[in-house]
Amino acid sequence: MIQQGASPRTSISLLKMVKAITYMDHRNYVIPDDIKKVIYDVLSHRLILTYDAKVKDVVIQDVIKSILKEVKEPKIKI
Repeated sequence: MIQQGASPRTSISLLKMVKAITYMDHRNYVIPDDIKKVIYDVLSHRLILTYDAKVKDVVIQDVIKSILKEVKEPKIKI
């Protein structure tokens, strides 16, 4: 469904946004929910859908949601 993916600058933008979220929450570490808060804003205008996806009325938010379902959250052992 994706014709053109995100560029390396996207990861830099995501990092900056996540750092801002953690700063506002008075933390110095990132949790998966931080990324989920900003991922739609960061990716929504950087991904380009295929023509077939556009014809099928697929919206970019649904694509991002399916990407988030595929990526597993890290398990931290303490």
